[in-house]
Amino acid sequence: MSTYNPDGWVIVKITYDEKVGYRIFADWAGSYLYGASWKLSSGITDIVEEDEEYVITNYSGSVYYCRKTAQGRLGSFGMSVLKNAQDEHGEENFAVVDIKEVNLGSVA
Repeated sequence: MSTYNPDGWVIVKITYDEKVGYRIFADWAGSYLYGASWKLSSGITDIVEEDEEYVITNYSGSVYYCRKTAQGRLGSFGMSVLKNAQDEHGEENFAVVDIKEVNLGSVA
């Protein structure tokens, strides 16, 4: 099981063949030695809201510790990757949604 603490993140609602799933698109700013990076999670299975963050578990067993203040705050590299994915799949099939809109009961 891996754990992640992204610098910025959004929830992506992915629709494919009438099936709906939610994933975390996360990015990290990088540093002098390491460049910026991004990750798309395997699919959200559980969300626990805490005071300052959401603890989000995924199908792979990975856990993302997502600060509430970092939601929607992607860097320019992450925004570029996200925009390319939306252009390729269509924004209606790769939509950014607020975490409050996630309905895990609807995931197929």
